[in-house]
Amino acid sequence: MPFNHHRPYNLIAIGVSAFLALILGTVRAQTAKPAITPEQTEFFETRVRPVLFKSCFTCHGPEQQLGNLRLDSESAMKKGNAHGPGVIPGDPDKSLLVQAIRYTGKIKMPPSGKLTLAEIDALTQWVKTGATWPESTGSKPAVTAKELVITEEQRRFWSFRPIKKPAVPAVKDASWAVSPIDRFILAKLERKNLRPAAKTDRRSLIRRAYYDLIGLPPTIAEIEEFVADKSPNAFAGVVDRLLASPQYGERWGRLWLDVARYADTRGYVFTEDRVYHNAYTYRDYVIRAFNDDLPFNRFIVEQLAADKLNLGDDRRPLAGLGFLTVGRRFLNNPHDIADDRIDVTARGFLGLTVNCARCHDHKFDPIPTKDYYSLYGVFASSTEPNPPLSISPKEITEPYEKQNKELFEKEKQAKEIVRVQVRGLRDKIKNNPEALSKDFKAVLQRIRVNALPSDSELATLAPVFEPAARDTLKSVQDSIANLKKTMPRTPEFAMAVQDIPNPITPHVFLRGNPNNRGDEIPRRFLAVLSGPDRKPFTNGSGRLDLADDIASNDNPLTARVIVNR
Repeated sequence: MPFNHHRPYNLIAIGVSAFLALILGTVRAQTAKPAITPEQTEFFETRVRPVLFKSCFTCHGPEQQLGNLRLDSESAMKKGNAHGPGVIPGDPDKSLLVQAIRYTGKIKMPPSGKLTLAEIDALTQWVKTGATWPESTGSKPAVTAKELVITEEQRRFWSFRPIKKPAVPAVKDASWAVSPIDRFILAKLERKNLRPAAKTDRRSLIRRAYYDLIGLPPTIAEIEEFVADKSPNAFAGVVDRLLASPQYGERWGRLWLDVARYADTRGYVFTEDRVYHNAYTYRDYVIRAFNDDLPFNRFIVEQLAADKLNLGDDRRPLAGLGFLTVGRRFLNNPHDIADDRIDVTARGFLGLTVNCARCHDHKFDPIPTKDYYSLYGVFASSTEPNPPLSISPKEITEPYEKQNKELFEKEKQAKEIVRVQVRGLRDKIKNNPEALSKDFKAVLQRIRVNALPSDSELATLAPVFEPAARDTLKSVQDSIANLKKTMPRTPEFAMAVQDIPNPITPHVFLRGNPNNRGDEIPRRFLAVLSGPDRKPFTNGSGRLDLADDIASNDNPLTARVIVNR
């Protein structure tokens, strides 16, 4: 082989290249993100993400980041906030997230109450094994789940069948039966060779009627009067009198208020006012509905969509919308609020646990997840008006609204005067630190930028306002005090809802996660209770369409449910 004087150089070059490749490869191998195993993905999706979604994302997710902390992505979790990273992979004891959920540090999360031991263990184990976070699948699922198909057998289940009037059975002792219902009872007794209990005495009978219909005992005089009345219509007269009494609506309305999960507080909402100041108008609406013998189909429609009805001058039915709004507020998580409204509507009127289909097709009833999100779109397209809607007559509402508007404008004017003066004082100190005393400067430092001072702080600062502004503020404050003193009678307000201007088209939230969206679906009624030509809701949010479908004579569940109640 001829000698090549370049060969030694080429060998050295090749050796150096190989050496560099080896070194760089080792470095890359050490710094590359390790692959996530299927087991880690399953653990995260089944044990970790549901806890984060349920307890963390509301306050530390895409919509708000309290404490400047976001926890809905790997980068945000590791970035943390001013206190440090949210998690330190491999070291749960030093991870702020784990310290917070264990309630061992200064920060204790979630503030509504400590997680379960299983949830704490899951998050701790996840951090300990590296805090792996699988890549998002985007708006569509990587694998489309098999869609639930409602079978004919499910549609033929007894409660979904149309209601039919049965034949009244023949009985041996026809004289015992007063109504057709008695014949069904007696026929069953006779088949078992049993006889009905003997008729009760008149004292017991009137007590039963009173407790059943108004929840109160009769007086001694009422008992004696009934015992002495031997006319054939004596008991019917007692029943009619009790049905006409205002206590009837209070007694039986309370049972419906239980169905409607009535409360005058909104549950845990952090720093907000927890009291529903207008909840009593829904309570009064229910009592009035029972006392006025409001037809049940109208009762349904008013509680779901009274704002969509032509009410005329009597706006009291708007208070029926409290059926949707008196529930818990779940730290103002809109998805949980909509879920609560789906639940009270479906269980209250239909006896179905539709909200079981929030994360998956219903395990027992023929309710696919898509049906849940069809209803989700209805309630997510509704909002509560602010200020609330008045339900009092015009002669009460109009003077109040006129003076309240004037009061609002005066209060707005006073706030702006104070805000401008406080801003001027800050600039004054900035340009001349000795312009104000320490006391004034201390008060200014306590007031957040663009915030308004408290009454005590304002009393301290007002003397150093500009003279003209101080005089104007005093005049406006006097007007405010006079308006409040002479305020007309306050009208009653409904805890109502209204449609948003542009109703949403819902998507399925895969596994109930709003950050992982699946198929787009229309707003419409449940498939198992609809015919083959199920149509999307087109009237705004669809609440009126939904109410009509629930109250329809073609819907066999509604009547069965209220009769059983």
